[in-house]
Amino acid sequence: MTIHVKIAERPYPLKVDNEKEEEQVRKAAQYINERLVRYRERFGEQEMQDLLAIASIEFVVRLFKLEGDVRQEDTNERLDRINSRLEEFLANSI
Repeated sequence: MTIHVKIAERPYPLKVDNEKEEEQVRKAAQYINERLVRYRERFGEQEMQDLLAIASIEFVVRLFKLEGDVRQEDTNERLDRINSRLEEFLANSI
């Protein structure tokens, strides 16, 4: 289904697969618009394209951080499993 969201006062048609995805897209658009308002307050009357670029950079930096956190969690979980297996092996070997 196609929904319409406004970002920076411009309408965008977007295809979504279900209501949950629609909710996520609408929340994302709302969040972007809120960030743009804050940037405008902080940086003054900048071109909307500049504010959107700043928002894009912020979002991608957060994404990279989250991806790094997830990778670190995965690594920690794997190390914990390996450590448990080693402890089990050593306990059974003695």
